[in-house]
Amino acid sequence: MGLLKNVLKTEEEEFLMGDASLTLGDLFRLLGDRGGNWADQFENAKSLRAAINGKISKPSASIYPSNRVAIFLPIAGG
Repeated sequence: MGLLKNVLKTEEEEFLMGDASLTLGDLFRLLGDRGGNWADQFENAKSLRAAINGKISKPSASIYPSNRVAIFLPIAGG
């Protein structure tokens, strides 16, 4: 699958959301709606992890306009 930044060909995205809040799950759906590789990566969002302002967060966590969100694949050990 590769790193998300390699698959999506971007290391950082700016997402303008106005004054409203949304959840991580909402953000995953919106990013998946972009289609192509975005849809492929975000269709099974349960396999993704995210941090809001450096804190690992659940899909139900709220995101506000001033937040910074990092999305990554879980790390497998062996």
